[in-house]
Amino acid sequence: MNPIKIIAFAQCYNELTRGYLYKIIDHYTSFADHLIILDDASTDGTKEKLLELESKFRDKYTILTNTENMWQKNMEVENKIRLHAQAIAFDPDLIISFDFDEFYSANVTRESFVSLYHFLKSTGYKAATYPWISLWLSFQYYRVDKLGQVSPPRVWIHEPYNKKEKTGDVIEFKEGLHQQLWPTSINPNNMCFVSSMKLLHYSSVELENLMEKVKYYKKTNPNYNPTDLFTGPASIIESDYRWFEGADPNPPDWNVYVKHLKFCHDELMKAWEE
Repeated sequence: MNPIKIIAFAQCYNELTRGYLYKIIDHYTSFADHLIILDDASTDGTKEKLLELESKFRDKYTILTNTENMWQKNMEVENKIRLHAQAIAFDPDLIISFDFDEFYSANVTRESFVSLYHFLKSTGYKAATYPWISLWLSFQYYRVDKLGQVSPPRVWIHEPYNKKEKTGDVIEFKEGLHQQLWPTSINPNNMCFVSSMKLLHYSSVELENLMEKVKYYKKTNPNYNPTDLFTGPASIIESDYRWFEGADPNPPDWNVYVKHLKFCHDELMKAWEE
């Protein structure tokens, strides 16, 4: 079986402060042949560390940089367009798009992606989604409502764009709070759901990160209903995710967790109303 080329890309911001920079890089380097990372005007030294990494391992990393933060301007899709353009220059077979707060479950290896590629090719599917374990203000509990069930498309087969026929991969800018950050050729009819490759999402573990979302949502869409983001049922995380460094395999008492949720909800609502 011929080897396939896998390219992975992501944008990042102040990941040294958040503590995810090297963990995420190591995680996705184990899957991909090359990582492309765009620093979105970090202020904590993340950009410098990334450029240093690129200078030492140019065969493994390509680093792009911004002089101003595009995410804060609701222009995140512009970052994805740049990243995607850089990725397809490598003529990859498979593209992985990731965030710096997403880890795959411990059973996922490079071979998982190779097998997924051949499955997609043989069945006619173009992209895949996964169970999305959205950890919620805790390392042990995750949301099971509409915000925590299925991931967006995070991996797809690369198909060169044909401008004349308007087929293949292209990411386009569209107005809105939540923009489509994957090729327009991907749709519900050509995506499959892969239950064995779970994606753990850590962006909402800490109250501080949710506070940043509050500020962003209020700035970009003042009509957004904050209760959609701040509330929701929770369920104990499965024991086989204790692989994540720092996670406690023994979840806290449910009543203690609910009390914590109420405190965080009140703080988030105060921030929204300021």
